[in-house]
Amino acid sequence: MSGRKKGARIAIIVIAAAFVLILIFAAVIYGVTRVRQDTTAAYVNGAPIIAGEIKLRITALKADAISYFDQEYGVKADSEFWERDFDGKTPSEYLRKLALSDAARAKLEQQLAEQYGLISDISFSALRSEMNSVNIDNGSKIKQGLPVLGQKSYTLSTYYE
Repeated sequence: MSGRKKGARIAIIVIAAAFVLILIFAAVIYGVTRVRQDTTAAYVNGAPIIAGEIKLRITALKADAISYFDQEYGVKADSEFWERDFDGKTPSEYLRKLALSDAARAKLEQQLAEQYGLISDISFSALRSEMNSVNIDNGSKIKQGLPVLGQKSYTLSTYYE
């Protein structure tokens, strides 16, 4: 086999391997993002932390994770940033732990609010229902020309905060 044919064969194998790796990576990402939002991810004093709560925290804390790795290691976020290893930890792993810790802190605060009678249901589904009710009420008030306390409408992430 000539050197040229051998080089072409190697190039095809490398391209095929890269394509397979991309497909595997896409499948993993697809599987991670397809986790149901109402799946229990952890418990705090018996109260479930739902995957949707952690996902909200991940979205809210991405900039904090990027800032941490920029300050600690002087790196900027690029296409490989989230999976690159820095002294035994990756930014994606750091962000997941940060989000879980923050969701646990929020769940403790919710438990205290429930204990003192400030709220009656600390479930994530109750939070969504309450947000929808507030948005509907605010929309009605706006149509009637009445003042609205807070924002005109909320997204799940802004209401969770």
